Amino acid sequence: MNKNIKILMESLFDEETDNILSSDKDSIDTVFAEKITGITIGKDKIEYEAVDLDLPSGNLWCDRNIGASTPLKIGGYFPRKSFSVSRISPNKSKNINLVTYLDLLNKRPKGCKTIPEFILGHGWDIPTKDNIDELINNTKVEPIQNKNNCIIAYKLISLKNANKFIIIPSSGYIKIHNLYDKKDAMFWSSTAITNYDCNYCFYIHDKFNISLSAADLLSSLPIRAIRKK
Repeated sequence: MNKNIKILMESLFDEETDNILSSDKDSIDTVFAEKITGITIGKDKIEYEAVDLDLPSGNLWCDRNIGASTPLKIGGYFPRKSFSVSRISPNKSKNINLVTYLDLLNKRPKGCKTIPEFILGHGWDIPTKDNIDELINNTKVEPIQNKNNCIIAYKLISLKNANKFIIIPSSGYIKIHNLYDKKDAMFWSSTAITNYDCNYCFYIHDKFNISLSAADLLSSLPIRAIRKK
């Protein structure tokens, strides 16, 4: 790997935002996404799992945000225009870093268009508004607290099977170099809002306020992947 790129990568990833490539920066470009016994091995060397929540559509949800080493981690903040892998850039926002893949970007398969497909492989995508609606309507929400009784994430549990769930960490969003609503759990939808320069997004303020919201062109949010049946 080019020394200058390696130095830049090291400067962009810190412990707070999950340091998604720090485990092995010199060999990441030889790792490819593949499906192994229910676990997806991501190109960023993170083991993502496809979770069946018994949704009417049969769609599977990723067990964590893109770039997150565990389901409780945020993973990274992505500008809306970076849904396309060709537009990822090494932007920084104060002490909270936007995700970039730099050298990995040049290794993407031909025809790969979105971040989830790039990291997880064929069939993975960013959820639509309807996908998020289905998730909200077919799960119940329980807050997850740390030892100080502060809510750090939310568990979305299948209404049909309490043993099936995904965790959405509190993340807020970045806009013009600032972090807002950091106690809220959010991630992007791929569905644009007609006549507005915005996309829908998943939003939890507390266990009683779970809904679709909106985020504009200047906002950066986490990405959660879905595998459509």
